Amino acid sequence: MREAAAAFSGSSGAQEAAQRLSELVVPRFADWCAVDRMVDGRIHRLAVAHQDPSKVQLAIELQERWPPNPDHTIGVPQVLRTGKPELVPQIPATLFEDANLDPEHLSLIMALGLESYVVLPLHANDEVQGTLTLVHAESGRHFASDQMPALEDIAALAGIALQSSILVDELHQALHESKRQAEMLSGIVDNLPTLAWTARPDGFIYHYNRGWYEYTGCTPEEMQGWGWEKVHDPALLPEVKRRWTHAIDTGTPFEMEFTLRSATGERRWFLTRVRPVRDAEGVVMQWIGTNTDIEDLKRTSALVDMVHEQSAMAAATIEQLQHSIEQLEADKAEARERITKLEERAGDSTDG
Repeated sequence: MREAAAAFSGSSGAQEAAQRLSELVVPRFADWCAVDRMVDGRIHRLAVAHQDPSKVQLAIELQERWPPNPDHTIGVPQVLRTGKPELVPQIPATLFEDANLDPEHLSLIMALGLESYVVLPLHANDEVQGTLTLVHAESGRHFASDQMPALEDIAALAGIALQSSILVDELHQALHESKRQAEMLSGIVDNLPTLAWTARPDGFIYHYNRGWYEYTGCTPEEMQGWGWEKVHDPALLPEVKRRWTHAIDTGTPFEMEFTLRSATGERRWFLTRVRPVRDAEGVVMQWIGTNTDIEDLKRTSALVDMVHEQSAMAAATIEQLQHSIEQLEADKAEARERITKLEERAGDSTDG
């Protein structure tokens, strides 16, 4: 029993574990051994073993050409459904003849000379994880009811170990899918026209796109984690860190304008936006950030502001000049009026 459990626990996945168990059982406990499980409504064979490799190939061919019907009321389908072992000490000739099998299918099965079988459920956490099928054929041996306790003990240990192997397979699949998605995301980020990067939920930046390295001239080793601080303006860095920390703590988007130092030492203005990527439960899985160069826009904006300022100053100057001209015209009119009055007085004096 310990060997049977070790066959599963020492393997990296369900299929490898099942094959090791099958090969351990044959021929010590049976002439044939097979391990099956239900996957997406279909019976999936994990392993089959026999001392004769040609017979193993024949069993594989039978399984592929005539997959078992999940609705059958005997054998593997029945045990998967009920979770109860099935023992047939002597296989009657009519068992296969009454199954309405294809003539070629029936001929191949009869040629195997099957004598006796037992199908054992592989349980774990009160669920049927699969089945262990043991068959006697050319050896002439037969299974008996007094063997069932020992066989069920083997199946019990194997069921627990099988579940662990299945979990290992699922973990590997999840890791593979996660890696595939990460590579796909990295490919998208690398081809963005802006500087871009991705960070863990705690804000640790683990990937920058090519644009970032080309602009900053920094190496990946320099930029890992919080290495980005070295390309920031020291005067603005405390506010950047304060806002970024707030975004991480609250799971809210980050947006800010600041300068980044280039590989040549030039500082250019960038609009930085960072958005959280969440799972189905709303938990932040990672952050995606972009830095868009707005230096030319800033300069254009500054130029527009300067033009507006100069226009305003010119308008004020013109207004002041206009006021001065109006005042001068008023002064001229007043001077003419005074001259006219003086001339009138001088004429009156002459007449007298």
